[in-house]
Amino acid sequence: MQGDYSEIWTELINADCESKLDAFLKRIKSANDSGFSSYVKDYIKHNSISSATVQKKSYIERSYFYQILRGNKHPGRDKVISIALAAGMSLNEAQEALHKAGGWSLWCLDPRDCVIIYAISKSLSISETNSLLEHYGEGRLE
Repeated sequence: MQGDYSEIWTELINADCESKLDAFLKRIKSANDSGFSSYVKDYIKHNSISSATVQKKSYIERSYFYQILRGNKHPGRDKVISIALAAGMSLNEAQEALHKAGGWSLWCLDPRDCVIIYAISKSLSISETNSLLEHYGEGRLE
């Protein structure tokens, strides 16, 4: 289960007080957040999409979106999914974005995630995705 993370596991397990745990969590969160913002910025650049286009299609408030790209704000799972949909990411790219943002993933046995997986694989818009989520009683992307 440890994979390539044996040093990280060891450090976490050897944290002998809450202050060491706090420092560890801050470092991990910072690494994940910068990884996500870098991933999205690289994706946008590599695919010749403007940040403004992704922001508008994502329905994320403009200043909050740019704070996410700068790594100043930490998006929740639904915001990451909204960005992935708006940017036109493939399912694998969306999974990578979710992982980098918070260690999340889409799971094929969760009904809500099934709808989202379908939406990403069919390149649906956020409006279309929300309609489908509502149709199946799974709640809109927030």
